[in-house]
Amino acid sequence: MSDDRIKIGHAAESAVVSLLKERGCIILDRNVSDRMGEIDLIAQKGRQIFVVEVRSRRHATFDDCLDSIGGVKRGRVRSTARRWIAKNDLEFEEIRLCVAAVVWNSDKPEILFIEDAF
Repeated sequence: MSDDRIKIGHAAESAVVSLLKERGCIILDRNVSDRMGEIDLIAQKGRQIFVVEVRSRRHATFDDCLDSIGGVKRGRVRSTARRWIAKNDLEFEEIRLCVAAVVWNSDKPEILFIEDAF
């Protein structure tokens, strides 16, 4: 992966972290991975857990970002989330699987945050 793609990815995740914090969330974990999958962000607000897949493209639309998440990826996020939650002692009522699509407009991120995306 090119350095530019890595920088864009980190910047997108940081922008989504800021958005979640503005919305009153606590960031529980970032870049969770195990041998079966990977999750970009896990946050909590009250008794809700947000599992967030961040997708970003420099020269794209929100639809381009959203279209890049296929069924296999969604399944891996779900199963990785189950394993992460089983390992962590959390009190919650619901888990929300979310997508944050980040597009760049003159080096400024624009974020479309979709709760219960899959």
